[in-house]
Amino acid sequence: MTAHLDGRLNSLGSAPEDVETRLSAIASAFGLDWLQNGGDHPLQGLWRRRDALATCQLAWFGDAICGMRQIDEKWTRRELAKIRNEPANNRKGAAFELLGLNIFAQRKKHRIVPSIGHKPGYDGTIHFAGGGRLAMSIKNYGASVHEKDARSEGARLEAAFVGELRMLDLNGLELRAIARTHPTPADWRRLAAALPSILSAPGGPPASDEVWTAFVQPLPDFEARTSPSLSYQITVLARMHPNERQNLISKLDEAYANAHRHAATDTDLSRAVLIHLPENASVASCEKWANDYFIDRPDGMIDLIVFYQPAVVATPDGQGGIVHHMSYVVGPRYVAWSKPDGGPRRQLEGGFYVGSTSPEPARLSLQSADGDAIATDEFYVFQSGSLYVGFDESQDGTYDVVAGNPAPGILKRPAIFDRRGIRGLDLDELFARYFPPTNELVILT
Repeated sequence: MTAHLDGRLNSLGSAPEDVETRLSAIASAFGLDWLQNGGDHPLQGLWRRRDALATCQLAWFGDAICGMRQIDEKWTRRELAKIRNEPANNRKGAAFELLGLNIFAQRKKHRIVPSIGHKPGYDGTIHFAGGGRLAMSIKNYGASVHEKDARSEGARLEAAFVGELRMLDLNGLELRAIARTHPTPADWRRLAAALPSILSAPGGPPASDEVWTAFVQPLPDFEARTSPSLSYQITVLARMHPNERQNLISKLDEAYANAHRHAATDTDLSRAVLIHLPENASVASCEKWANDYFIDRPDGMIDLIVFYQPAVVATPDGQGGIVHHMSYVVGPRYVAWSKPDGGPRRQLEGGFYVGSTSPEPARLSLQSADGDAIATDEFYVFQSGSLYVGFDESQDGTYDVVAGNPAPGILKRPAIFDRRGIRGLDLDELFARYFPPTNELVILT
């Protein structure tokens, strides 16, 4: 009954047969041989994983396939072919068109009509029951090259930090670093070179230069008995590149140009842009930029901008869940269009098969050394680490073990001790099978 679900962790509240239906939709669309053949396509990697976060993403994607097939089988087949066969940018665009249109199909209150072929100016039309149409342009604003560079530099810094900890035989420490300006490659190298000096005084005052403030502090929950397994954490906040604003504006410009080029005098039609924001993007900044955009372009070719930001958050089972946040920025024409004289209000509604919704974006919560909250809105955030926690054998010879992923990038790993207090069973290999190797939403990359 559950051939595709067998062996996968499943934290979804849906009935197993419902999840299986969605996994079967993926298997049918792409073929099991292709999904299992060990290729480097993101969907193949996701299919091979067995952790609950992977199951959530697959069920989310499979639900979009099921939903959009019912609406337009031919269009869905074309999008799936792009996802499987075309270069990364086209693949990511097609994946978000599928997921994005399915958001508004969930409530069954709108009729969704995807744009076939190269329909000018938009990717689908939403028809409201009481009349009125909304032409939707869909943009996957993924992580910028600057954010990807920051992640890569953060990973290199992590490797250098771990190397220094091992060489100095140190354990249970966290490195915090904050860049006041956008760091160059030379700035990252300078920080890595300063690690021996910073590690010479754990818990001491921060080290600072013209770009960085960095310090090392003990992990509060570190247990010395879990050594020699290495417990550590690294958290880096790198100031965003100033071009991030322009990167978003270019997406709006593209949608604006299409809307302007193909504008009609149809007063029953409104035009919207749905933009996927990466997890680290500041929604507040994007909202400000979008409002500025409407002020600078008052002719109303775009009436509504919808920012959509899904994020992975910690869950009680340690597996990670998906939270969806949507923010609506309205242009001057949209208010009047949404409340037509003599007709029902035209209200855009969406929904999700997987995860929960939040009126506020999910933000990483950090504290300074003084306990003050650190705003992360204008930073790229890199966080990674492992914390080994000791678990003792009970009187009846069993173990009550809790492990998981309490925060993005942070793994809580078990260290097992028998009744004599001797470190024994190594669960790292089992841990790696069932906990996500990354909190990235692979289905959108």
